[in-house]
Amino acid sequence: MGRLNIAELSKQKPVFVGGAAVVAAGLFFLLYGPLLGKINTHRAECLKLEAETTQAREKALKARGGEKQGKILVTEGAFSHVMEELTKRGNVERVNFISLTPGQAEQSSGSPYRLLPVKMETESSYEALGKFLGALDQMENGLVTLEALDVESNENESLKLKATLTVYLYLANGT
Repeated sequence: MGRLNIAELSKQKPVFVGGAAVVAAGLFFLLYGPLLGKINTHRAECLKLEAETTQAREKALKARGGEKQGKILVTEGAFSHVMEELTKRGNVERVNFISLTPGQAEQSSGSPYRLLPVKMETESSYEALGKFLGALDQMENGLVTLEALDVESNENESLKLKATLTVYLYLANGT
């Protein structure tokens, strides 16, 4: 048997490392290259299906009549339904109504509707009042807008506040 020369062995080491790198790169392109292609193909299919699903949901919502309708103008005799919805929304948000006082309906100059002011005194937390005011835009039974808002801290409880607000209910003319 011959002796191993350390100088010859160190010359073969870079060749071995280089060969291993070439084999690893070849395996990567042979095995993972097609997988990456499949991933990109499936990703495109998923995006397409997501868009189709969104369109189908929108069509189903429209078919059920669930698309957002325009706000309706209620008659003066039916404004109690709007008031009921207002108080329900307030109660859900934990707004306590101290008083609700409807005013006289006013004709808006040159417009097809009248405005019925409703003065409200409430007691609630800051968060509850904010949620209630945000819910005014989502009223289903009529169009309601906020006209005036006056907020003050409750002297007894710092986390509670008293709010005096005036909302306008939009009423159809001729009622």
